[in-house]
Amino acid sequence: MEVDLLNNLLELFHQWIKDKNDIYISETVTAFNSYFKEFCENKTKFICQRNELLENYYYQEIIDLYCDFKTITSGYTSFLFHNKNDTADDLFYFLSNYAVFEEELIEEENDEDFHEIVE
Repeated sequence: MEVDLLNNLLELFHQWIKDKNDIYISETVTAFNSYFKEFCENKTKFICQRNELLENYYYQEIIDLYCDFKTITSGYTSFLFHNKNDTADDLFYFLSNYAVFEEELIEEENDEDFHEIVE
């Protein structure tokens, strides 16, 4: 995958996460970026984790983000996110593995295990 394309997708994804004051990521930014690259290379690799808060509060926004990803990839003449079986569910499944909500952090003893997207 083209590095510029990946960087543009990550930039948009990071901004989307930063705009959500109640979402944190359970991985370092570097690890999250690496997992996102893996996701782009094999979208079916990630299994949906039960994340009702993410689904209830942000599912429609994830669909919108997915559509933005499709627009960006079209500009690179890439078929990423444009294949017949590609859906916004893939992005939701990926994010469900790493999104942690602020109220969940309160329940955790060690919130150092969770990370904000800060650049």
